[in-house]
Amino acid sequence: MKVIPYREYPGAPRLVADMMEAQAGSFGYTFNPDAAWWRERSHYEQQQQRPYTAIAARLKENAAAFHYHEAAYANLDALAQPGTLVVVTGQQVGLAGGPLYSLYKALTAIAYARRMETESGVRTVPVFWMAGSDHNFAEVGRCWWIDTKNELQQVKRNLPENSRPCGGIQLETAASELIERLTDDLPDSDFKPELMKLLSEAYRPEYTYGYSFHRFMVGLLSRFGMVFLDADDEVLKRLSQPFWLKAVDTIPQRLHRAVERGRELEQQGYMIQVPVEENRPALFVLEDGHRRKVILDESARHGKGDILLSLPELRDIAASEPERFSIGVTLRPLWQQWLLPAAAFVGGPHEIAYWAQLDSNFDQMNLRPPALLHRLSVTLVETKIRRKLEKLNVEAADLLGDVDGLRESLLKSGEAGEVFDQFSRIRTTLEENKAELSAQTGTVYSGMDKQIDQAFDKMTYQLDRLEGQFKQRRQQADQAFGNGFDLAALHLRPGDSFQERLLSPVYYLARYGDRLLDGLLSIADKHGEGHVIVDVEELEA
Repeated sequence: MKVIPYREYPGAPRLVADMMEAQAGSFGYTFNPDAAWWRERSHYEQQQQRPYTAIAARLKENAAAFHYHEAAYANLDALAQPGTLVVVTGQQVGLAGGPLYSLYKALTAIAYARRMETESGVRTVPVFWMAGSDHNFAEVGRCWWIDTKNELQQVKRNLPENSRPCGGIQLETAASELIERLTDDLPDSDFKPELMKLLSEAYRPEYTYGYSFHRFMVGLLSRFGMVFLDADDEVLKRLSQPFWLKAVDTIPQRLHRAVERGRELEQQGYMIQVPVEENRPALFVLEDGHRRKVILDESARHGKGDILLSLPELRDIAASEPERFSIGVTLRPLWQQWLLPAAAFVGGPHEIAYWAQLDSNFDQMNLRPPALLHRLSVTLVETKIRRKLEKLNVEAADLLGDVDGLRESLLKSGEAGEVFDQFSRIRTTLEENKAELSAQTGTVYSGMDKQIDQAFDKMTYQLDRLEGQFKQRRQQADQAFGNGFDLAALHLRPGDSFQERLLSPVYYLARYGDRLLDGLLSIADKHGEGHVIVDVEELEA
């Protein structure tokens, strides 16, 4: 197992490393809270006037259709009790569970909730926030895996110009295609039948992306006590009416401060993750099933599908039809904090980066921000890939950077390059010796230039022939190297992306089963150390 600090990991913004190391001053958030902080937070949450009991009851009502494990039901009961805390994470409702990092987020929340409950004595529940209202179908509607021929495969469904919340879209033919393709492409194993049964029950043409994601993830994680929250649930939106009213009333102040904060961060040399504008409040209104972005000023930049509304009009919707609201990424942290007694939020590097732009937005909503936790970040190395890397004399960490550049430099380096240099030096020496011999013989006997040329031509011919034979062997070796390198790159940087950001967990679950989840959970509590490169065999041990 190798741990790469986030500051050295190519996938993490510098802002995140600075936030976690507190090198750039105060960002307004706590990292790695201790047991005393956790107990104080529990006391604080007990004083809040929020409908936690009604929210917990609604989550339990929704769970009835999904065969939750008894550990998850116990956590649902705990959510209704004063003082219970939550470790919350979330993601879009991606096909077949989405990329691996969705699973890593969930496992981090589970591991941290367990640890803080043990250390503090405060009942703590992991909750997964399903962002089904997102309309980025290009990400939700696809699934990637590697087949038994070591080729990258995908199922995807295109919905051009989609403006509907992805969670409510029916799977239709994508469900049967997913099951058929995975049945053919995933290797036969002791674990495959159970996995395909779970997938087949979760992904059916008549189901929606949100429902199927919920059902599949419950099958994977419910035994660990994970609770799922559907952010598209109309009952939860209506229960949140006080939040919506406050959110509308504070739009001018919150947006102004977020814009200011973005400028401050840019002046400090950071890249802004989410652009914020004072007339675009990260709020959507559902209209005839479509998600329309709210614009406050007609002169502001806006798209064809956006909707122009005034603050009084937004307040009317908040008062009478809050179920029509849908949130953008910079408003989600606030609604999430209002709905749940969240003591900690688990996010990826780019999520944590945009939280830095929201420093005072929590205060303006009379909310206390949660502690921030970086999700488990992993590159999984299977035995066949580890052996290939050993043969190539390449480290897995080397493939996290410029893969093409690494491949080219490795092909040019080593003893073979020195041999080619030696051929070049010999050829230069022959030319020099030929000229010297011609000059010397010419002072004694004339007319030998032709014989000297012929002799040296024969030597050059043999040298060229020998170099050609060496080059042919080198090309064969390069091809073998290239094949091995490309195989390792396919598994560790598939599609020129990070493994955790592209591949579905089904690829690994078919090979290693639930033992993979248990192994990942065992290291998930070390998420703060950096990106982990781990041999799958180590997880199973």
